[in-house]
Amino acid sequence: MTPMNVLDVGCGDRPTGDVNLDLFFYGKWNNFIIGEAHHLSFKNEAFHKVYAKNCLEHFEDPFKFFKEAKRILRKNGVLECVYHTDTRLTKKTLHNLLNLHWSSALKWKRKLEGQDNISFGGHKWQISKKGIVELLKKAGFRQNQF
Repeated sequence: MTPMNVLDVGCGDRPTGDVNLDLFFYGKWNNFIIGEAHHLSFKNEAFHKVYAKNCLEHFEDPFKFFKEAKRILRKNGVLECVYHTDTRLTKKTLHNLLNLHWSSALKWKRKLEGQDNISFGGHKWQISKKGIVELLKKAGFRQNQF
């Protein structure tokens, strides 16, 4: 049996892992599984690496994903999570201000301050780097694992 080394979570149409998982079907790929990041259907310690690029902001509950990733990682496994901060949301707010779209600008300002839910491009969360690190630690990761 070939060991599973890399799980690509939220792979979209560009899978890179030995096993690739997404909520939607994007085409016939090797080892592609339709599934949810909050409930990973793998045994404990199944992977050496869990990779998630540009998908954390789409998850309903990033903490649940981090707990699941920790569960399926082998001892000394690595979570590689590429997550962009608020640059697009900030640009959207500035664009609306410069073009005198005051109501839209105020809407995005409230979202950036966490007063409203975010739905820009399907994004559900706006989490600072400090917030991400706190969630990772709470899920049981050590600094050298992320």
